[in-house]
Amino acid sequence: MPRAYLRLNHGLTQAFQLIRGLVDGLWLGLASRRVLYGIDAAFYASQGQYVAEEYTRSGLTDWENAAVSEYFQHCTDIVVTGAGGGREVLALAGNGRRVTGFEPNEGMVTFGRTILEGRSDASLLVAPRDGWPALDATFDGAVIGWGSYTHIAGRRRRVDFLRQTRSHLVAGSPLLVSVYTRPSRTRYHRAVRWVAQPLRALRRGAPIDLGDGFAPMYAHHFTREELAAELADAGFRLEVWRPRPFAHAVAVAVDPLE
Repeated sequence: MPRAYLRLNHGLTQAFQLIRGLVDGLWLGLASRRVLYGIDAAFYASQGQYVAEEYTRSGLTDWENAAVSEYFQHCTDIVVTGAGGGREVLALAGNGRRVTGFEPNEGMVTFGRTILEGRSDASLLVAPRDGWPALDATFDGAVIGWGSYTHIAGRRRRVDFLRQTRSHLVAGSPLLVSVYTRPSRTRYHRAVRWVAQPLRALRRGAPIDLGDGFAPMYAHHFTREELAAELADAGFRLEVWRPRPFAHAVAVAVDPLE
């Protein structure tokens, strides 16, 4: 009886993943980029903790702190992309560090500026979605805000974003990026692509990559190899990959001659 229940439970889980993949594939195939990013905005609007002072002042997580302590020791000018309300910006500022953060969600930026008000070592800017604001500055370290890279829709856009980041970094600068992950093949992601790919083709939209889906907003779930390849295409060398407790990597901006 116990084994029968476990088999049934496993079968139901697999069936749910398949059904969810088919539904999400339909949405992903038909929705425009504006709709996808609208879902993203609606999700964060419903999550009040991201514009709460307690959360913003909570500091770095254990895994963020470990990566920063090990690889950002000598950084004095750090940029934080996808900075939300400024949690990472505030945590990194001080001790001789100057931190510039940017975020496309104007409500989060407005809130974050109230927390950072009066500080000369930290700032928060509004940025275009999937891009950089107009900044004539060079940094010696970069942090892509927690999980934000995974919400950039499409490999080309993600690599373009990384290239913009690389253009503002001196060679040898560390980059911290965190992502959602998946096994190399999953029932859910195969179902998403199976449904979404022909619909995108009919709409002459950008192709769907294995790993695209919802969580619950658009998210690409990576393998280590995929992330390493995107970093390499943008001028970074993957140095460290840590799949737990939240998957993240530290990469280094390589010299253009390498």
